[in-house]
Amino acid sequence: MVKLGVRQGGILSPFLFNVYVDDLLHNLESCGAGCYINGHYLGCVMYADDLLLLSASVAGLQHMLNICHTFVLNNSISFNHSKTICMKVGPRWQRQINPLCLGTEKLRWVTDLKYLGIVFKSAKTLKVDTGYKKNFFIHLAMAFSHTANQYC
Repeated sequence: MVKLGVRQGGILSPFLFNVYVDDLLHNLESCGAGCYINGHYLGCVMYADDLLLLSASVAGLQHMLNICHTFVLNNSISFNHSKTICMKVGPRWQRQINPLCLGTEKLRWVTDLKYLGIVFKSAKTLKVDTGYKKNFFIHLAMAFSHTANQYC
């Protein structure tokens, strides 16, 4: 029995979950932190319940994490802190940085992360491990097939 939140596996669950977290995505977009490309906000990428935050600065990323934490407190949800990680890319990617926090939990800095079946590696420029390419395209095809079915 579900007392709060969205039931997993229900036919309306993906739609209801999107409605539920829509305020978080709007809060992140309106905060002024995060990445923009050609005027389009790309500071957060979300697929199902996986959220990827992108920021050009550590301070901006911490600000975005603070927004996520406030949302969690106000909406009775939680993040899995053991799966929440940070990764650096850029000229100073090897520089030691203090841990960022999500609430009171310190987050780990990692040199690679797996998102939607593809591995991204920390370096001066973003590196992608092509060994996982097949899995990435399988996940991408599955995502598009669900989207296509909804609008056809």
